Amino acid sequence: MSTKCGLDPYRAIHFILDFDGTLTHRDTLEQLVQVAKDSTGDRERTDNAWTKCKEAYLEDRANTMKTINLSDSTTVEGESAILKDLEPVETRSVDRVSKSGIFQGLTEQHILDGAAQQREKPNGVRLRNGVREVLDVVNSRRERLRQDEEGNVDDVSILSVNWSQTWIYGCLKSQLDNFEEYNIYKTNICSNELEGLKVSMIPSNGVITGGIFSSRNKLERLTHLRRVSASSGSRTPVIYVGDSWTDLECLIDAELGICIGKPNIETSELAQSFKRIGIKCPHISKLDECDDWNVVWARDFAEIATWLSHNS
Repeated sequence: MSTKCGLDPYRAIHFILDFDGTLTHRDTLEQLVQVAKDSTGDRERTDNAWTKCKEAYLEDRANTMKTINLSDSTTVEGESAILKDLEPVETRSVDRVSKSGIFQGLTEQHILDGAAQQREKPNGVRLRNGVREVLDVVNSRRERLRQDEEGNVDDVSILSVNWSQTWIYGCLKSQLDNFEEYNIYKTNICSNELEGLKVSMIPSNGVITGGIFSSRNKLERLTHLRRVSASSGSRTPVIYVGDSWTDLECLIDAELGICIGKPNIETSELAQSFKRIGIKCPHISKLDECDDWNVVWARDFAEIATWLSHNS
């Protein structure tokens, strides 16, 4: 494992993973809304409300993008400023969904049951290839690190703009056999939540809470999640895995940022962002070719697992 990015294979690493489009093949909000349609008894109203929310978001974002000159962004600071300009779009979207009542009446059990059914649905949530293998490598590293005199071991957190912590937890639990072995609890998931779900059996009022809607919000939470070694006083290095423009600031703040999927300059806002500000993003097998930002890409988690196994 290259020392260039500050990672020592014989010291603990904090893995912080995005959820939608990173751990999963694609965004999962459509499936979460489907749970609401199936559970609250008014499919037509929920479907119409969701369509209006999506259309309003796309129009709002398109109009905001027209006011931004992307070609003016040539630095990380400039890119961060653009992402901050887009933050109100995300906030307005969340407000619209909250006020629409789409998720009103949902309980924790509704969401957990809906998540558990995803494996059987043709268009259900699917984890990316290799997620289990990465977690197995992390578990092996934990066993070895527990024997270290410092007692620091690898940790795994999920950091997401998804609207429900319960949904993320339920999807992971239902799709990873022997899930308990991986020591991923709700407390490891830093995301938004539907108000009321933290009180068991109480229906949610449908309001999305948590304040994690943007790149800046995610970076703030990543900073909060960072651990400090009790023995050495130094912070535990972070490997952050993400897939979208919203992950940019976390990817470059981590000791190693890994983009899932080869950045496609034609279709990926993240790839276009890298190009504007001049960040290299070689394949994970060519880590030595990355620049000081230490960002690489991997096709899937299987490639990350292979790299970890060879460098641990």
